[in-house]
Amino acid sequence: MASRGRGRRRRTATMLVLGLVFLAHQPTMQGDEFYSDPNAVLVERDGRVVDRLAAERISLAYPELRGRAEVNAALDSAGAIWAAIGYSVGTQHQPPVGVERLFCSSDGGRTWTSRPLPMTEKRNFLAFTVLADDALLLVAGIAPDDPDWRKRVTVYRSNDRGETWATTCEIPCEPFEHVGEGFLSVTQLDDDTILFPVARWTDRPEGRTLLHGVFASSDGGDTFPAVHPTFADCCEAHVIQLRSGRLLGAFRYQRPPHPDETPDQIRALGGDPDWSHPTSGKRAKSAFKHVFLGESDDNGRTWQNLRAIRDREGRALLEFGETHGQLVEARDGRVVLVHDRRYPYEEAHTRARVSLDEGRTWEPEIYHVSQGMGYPAGVALPDGTLVTLTGSTRLDKSFRPIGGWQVQAVRWKLPPREEAELR
Repeated sequence: MASRGRGRRRRTATMLVLGLVFLAHQPTMQGDEFYSDPNAVLVERDGRVVDRLAAERISLAYPELRGRAEVNAALDSAGAIWAAIGYSVGTQHQPPVGVERLFCSSDGGRTWTSRPLPMTEKRNFLAFTVLADDALLLVAGIAPDDPDWRKRVTVYRSNDRGETWATTCEIPCEPFEHVGEGFLSVTQLDDDTILFPVARWTDRPEGRTLLHGVFASSDGGDTFPAVHPTFADCCEAHVIQLRSGRLLGAFRYQRPPHPDETPDQIRALGGDPDWSHPTSGKRAKSAFKHVFLGESDDNGRTWQNLRAIRDREGRALLEFGETHGQLVEARDGRVVLVHDRRYPYEEAHTRARVSLDEGRTWEPEIYHVSQGMGYPAGVALPDGTLVTLTGSTRLDKSFRPIGGWQVQAVRWKLPPREEAELR
């Protein structure tokens, strides 16, 4: 019996290798071609399709959506998916103000109900999660048309599935002038500590002073008295706790070149020393604007090992403009990073990358999840299905939406882990 089992595994491996060889000889694809089949997530390696994964794409009804959809998602104890969806950038990059929504799916992301988030109409949604007791926790900042914009953020909790919300606390900007830099996350750990990573900063004529840190709550989000510094030049962080207990964070890493930094050193980290804006043509002040990783082994009190996302050979895989990332650990231990790729605007889309070793190294394959502009988030279901929610708005070269602002859920699965390890 054992020898027959080994024979079957060898035949399976042989068929897999032959299949990969066939796919590797398929023509190079670009841009829209990766989304010509709405029922597949195409997997790219070195510009060629190496796999086609079955996928379902479900459009979410959001009539008030007025900008780039930005998502936080989590599971409750019954397996329902909750997603809070907001927007901070609208047409011509102006911050819109209006209705933001809370979505829920009880069938694995196939169908969705939603309700408005009334408190965010004047306080833009920033972060969201479902706590272990199934309470919903949401963080919002002051809307951009208010003179107190970014002076404080407010934490809300709902104990009745989003029907009503109560304010638990506020987190002020002091001793800085601003707090709440962009789209963020909130995470509950195994010991019930709740973490909220956020930047505070002060602008002066000589430049910006910014401190990114993780606020921590030990009372269910009623207070966030402690803050722990993370890394310089970071913002828009998303933190998860791996099954090993380690915290892994995806950070938007953005900074100008250092005075002693060469162009080759910048490129080796995935940066671009010569990048210019696609609409204005102005050269960017930043040489870095993409996702880096960091980690903590003490529940977020200290952070270390800020790094580019690299493959096993040490090559940086993400580039300038692959900016906002969110993480999820699949049921088989693989870590999945979903992130936007925003430039050029008319080719913007959502991608995923996979790590087999808790984010230390990353596989070379690119998973083309969704076409269009958006900030993605995802959850992993018990049967191995990944549900990625993301803005899916097609844009023209000037950042104008084509066909209106849109958001969708994508149901898909990674190939079996043994196939990934054979590549």
